[in-house]
Amino acid sequence: MKKKLMSVTIIVVMVMSLLIGCNGNKDKDASGGGGGKDAKADAGRSAVWKVSAMGSETNPTTQGWYIFEKEIEKRLDNVDVQVFINGQLGTSADQCIGGMQNGIIQFSDISVGNVAEYTSAFLPLDAPFLFEDRDTALSTVDGEAGKAMAEQYLKDTDIKLLGYWDYGFRNVTNSKKPIKGAADFSGLKIRTLNNNVYLDMLTCLGANPSTMAYAEVFTGLQQGTIDGQENPNSTIVDAKFYEVQKYLTLTEHVYGFLGLHMGNSFYEGLNEEEKKAVEESAQIAIEQQREICNKANEDALATIKDAGVEVTELSADQKAEMRKETSSVWDTIADKCGKDLFKKVVKAAGQEY
Repeated sequence: MKKKLMSVTIIVVMVMSLLIGCNGNKDKDASGGGGGKDAKADAGRSAVWKVSAMGSETNPTTQGWYIFEKEIEKRLDNVDVQVFINGQLGTSADQCIGGMQNGIIQFSDISVGNVAEYTSAFLPLDAPFLFEDRDTALSTVDGEAGKAMAEQYLKDTDIKLLGYWDYGFRNVTNSKKPIKGAADFSGLKIRTLNNNVYLDMLTCLGANPSTMAYAEVFTGLQQGTIDGQENPNSTIVDAKFYEVQKYLTLTEHVYGFLGLHMGNSFYEGLNEEEKKAVEESAQIAIEQQREICNKANEDALATIKDAGVEVTELSADQKAEMRKETSSVWDTIADKCGKDLFKKVVKAAGQEY
């Protein structure tokens, strides 16, 4: 798959955003950049590394970036890592991948489910009902299967994946009815990622999928333009979707991962000390972020229940029924990413294909 570079127009827009962001980033506490660190500590630092973070300051992945920032600056006296939250430096895969390819930004945390336009490398992770539990999902991406996907991604995009941020199982909310089986999806208009695998999965279950922009989802749910959406519990609470939804079903249909992405050209331009600092800091940040994320999802479920949302937990048989209904999606994924890669990931997940 060819690398897809951003248009000149988008690059200009991002450059302007960076200039504005840099002015605003003088006050680190106000912008969220730096996690509230003292700006005086950066006075003697000559290199600026920019991180495009999608989430808010309290988002588990943003918290991971702040840990990464701290670890990098502890190891490299000349580097100032600046974390720009809430998508200030890009709200789409197109902007963030293009920004890293062109050296406008150095790091980003795009969901691996959102880069299907650029590469088929991570499609195996989108196979419906692939993972039975969190531990298996994490061990899969941390092992040889995860490395194989990252290698393919690098070839397709010239973006290096330093590791996988935890996002948690994706679950479905809606305002119409409890979902207790595949038949209950019938007629529901569900917002999902702009990813054909997700669209096919929901279609197979009988829903009407929508790819509404994330920023418009709350209003869409509130006004009834869409009936529901699917996301991890922490996102459902962070975005306040639960305030305008009546039902949550713990479908756990896909385990979500964000990537710790880094421009490969930038990486290759670093010296050995800097490369070592990046890799060590990434692993420490990922380990701690995963614990933060797991707790956030557990706390979010409690918040959703306390708000009066009806929560349905599916049995193994109910999930097996849904997996059967979406079996054709597994075939589609295998065809797109290659059967060898797909089988490697499926095997690591303890499944058969």
